[in-house]
Amino acid sequence: MTDKKLLHLLDQNPEEGMGLLMEEYMGLLWSACRLYLTNPEDIRECVQETFADFYGNRERFRTEKGTIKAYLYVIAKRKAIRMAAQNGKQSMVPLEMLEEAAADSGEDAILNREALEQALGKLKEQDSRMIRMQYYDGLTCREIAEAMHLPVETVKKRQQRSLKKLRLSLIALVALGILGACAAAVFRYRFNPVTGIRDAEEEIYRGMALPLEVETEYGKVTVEYAIWQEQSLYVKMTVVHSEEDDWFDTVCENIWAESEDGTHLRGSGSSCQDLLNGLLILDWDFTFYKPQEQFLLHLFDQTVTLQMTALTEYDSLDAIGQPVTHKGRTLVVSGDWKDENTLQLNAWSYGKELWKICGLGHYPILPEEREKEDYVLWLHDGLDGSGSFTAEVSAQQGKPYQLRIPAVSLKAELGTEGPLFEVPIPAENGSEAVDIPFEVGEDCYHIVKIERKVTETEMEDGSIRYGTQILLYVEPVTLEKNTKLFSISASWGRMKTGTSYSLNRESGELEADGETAPVFTAEGSTWPPAMYYEGEYAEYRQELMLYYGPDETIPEKTWVRIDKVVKNWEQKYSYTIR
Repeated sequence: MTDKKLLHLLDQNPEEGMGLLMEEYMGLLWSACRLYLTNPEDIRECVQETFADFYGNRERFRTEKGTIKAYLYVIAKRKAIRMAAQNGKQSMVPLEMLEEAAADSGEDAILNREALEQALGKLKEQDSRMIRMQYYDGLTCREIAEAMHLPVETVKKRQQRSLKKLRLSLIALVALGILGACAAAVFRYRFNPVTGIRDAEEEIYRGMALPLEVETEYGKVTVEYAIWQEQSLYVKMTVVHSEEDDWFDTVCENIWAESEDGTHLRGSGSSCQDLLNGLLILDWDFTFYKPQEQFLLHLFDQTVTLQMTALTEYDSLDAIGQPVTHKGRTLVVSGDWKDENTLQLNAWSYGKELWKICGLGHYPILPEEREKEDYVLWLHDGLDGSGSFTAEVSAQQGKPYQLRIPAVSLKAELGTEGPLFEVPIPAENGSEAVDIPFEVGEDCYHIVKIERKVTETEMEDGSIRYGTQILLYVEPVTLEKNTKLFSISASWGRMKTGTSYSLNRESGELEADGETAPVFTAEGSTWPPAMYYEGEYAEYRQELMLYYGPDETIPEKTWVRIDKVVKNWEQKYSYTIR
C-alpha cells in the first residue's frame, strides 16, 4: 500500500489504518529503539509513543518530502536517544544526536497523551486504573483481576463499560487502540516448536510430560507430542513395526482417543513407515470441538492420560530466538549445538498479513544453489501451517555462525474467501484467448487462454481411460516487488445444466437461482512457472488444470475459485548464531 493510500485509510478508518501501519513498521521501530535502549519496557514505550505521535500529527507529514518509513524511524530514534539520556546513559549517545533529539521535543509530541489523560480522568479511579494496567502495562484481564483482588468477570465487564465511555473521544479511542495493539503485537505471543509462533489470543494447549514411551502388547509406542488447537487434538506417535502385512488396519483399530465426557475419537492423518529403524510414524488428529484438561489415549491394551496445559506466553520474540522482520514478515531463528561440529538450526515464521512465509531459500532448488558453500537445506517441521523449519549445518562450536537465507516463499491461504470468476469452456478441443482478471491482495493476474484437450490414461488392466482437461493459462500482471509467481491452487464448480448461477457481491457467495450454491467440490492443480524445461530454467510456465471424467457432462462454462497462491520473494534474512 502506498503512503498516500495509508494516510487516506487513517482518516477514513483509523483502527484499520493503524493496524496496517504497525504490521508494516513495528519491527523496524523496535530495532531502531534497541540501538539505544536495553530495557524492553523503555523500548515498548518509545514504539508506542512513536505511533501515537504520528497519528496525532499526521497532517504535518508530506509525501513529497519523504516516506512514512523514514519519518517513523527518525521519530523513534530521537525518542530512544532522549530516553537513554534521561536514564543516565548520555555517554552511550553522541552529543550531536542528543541535540538533534532535543530539537524535536515540543508541545505537539504530548497532545495525544494529554487528551488520553483527560479522558481517563473522567472515569472512576478503579476503572481508570484497570484501563492503564491493560493498555499501558499490557496486562491480561486475569492478571489485572489478581492484582486488584477482583473476579475476572468483574474486570471484563468494567473494562467494557469504561471503553464505551472513552469512545466519546476519538483521539482517546485511537490512542488506546494503538497502545493495546502495540502491547499485543510486541508482548503477547504463544509459542511451541510444534505449533510455531501464534497470537496469545488463540486457544492452544499442549500435552505435558511428553515424549512418553509405552510398552503395549503390539510393541513400544512413543507419544512424541500432543497439541489441541482449532477444534482438533494433534498427536504424533511412533510405533515399533511388527512387520505384519496388515499393520495399518491393526494400528487404526487399536489406537484412539477419548474426551472427558467419554466421546470416542477416531484418528486420521498421515501414516508412514521408517523401514531403516523399523518404525511406523503416525501424525494423527482427533477432531474435538473444545479444549480439555485431559484426554485419554488408548494404545492397544494400555491407556495413558494426556494432561493438557495452555501454551507458554512470551513477552517478546527475542525470548524465542533472533527475530528479523521485513515488510511485516518476521522470521525467528535459534541454534542448538548437537556436537562441536554440528549446529541444529530452527526457524519459525510469524506475520499477520495475507502473505505469510511458507518456505526458506529459493524454490525450486537449482543445482548451482546446492553447490554453494553457505547452502542450507531447510525442512518443514511441526504441524502443517505452523511455519516451523529445521536444518543441520556443519560449524565449529565457539565461533559465530553467519546464516544467510537468500529468499523465502510466501503463501496466501484464501480458502472460501478466494476470488470467484466465471470461465467459458471451449465446445471442442482447441484453445481460445480470453481476458479474465482476478486479484490476490494487491497482486493482479489474468487468465489469458483456455485450452481443451482429450487425455488418455492406461489402467492396470491395460484398458484406456479417456478424460478431458481444461487448462487455464495464468499470467501475472502486477506482483509485489521482488516476487515471482510459483503456483496457484483452485476449486471449480460442478454446474447443473439449466441452472442460472450468479455471484452475490455482498456475501461473496455463488448463488444458484437466488439460493446459495455449494458447488465447489473439486480442486484444481498447477504447474509451477519455475520448472526445468529441456535442461533450462524456465522463467514462466503456469497452467491451472480442470479435469472431467469420461462419464461427466462438460458444461459450457463453470465457476472457479482461487484457494491458495504461492510466490517466491527475493528477500534476504541474515543472522549471527553464537
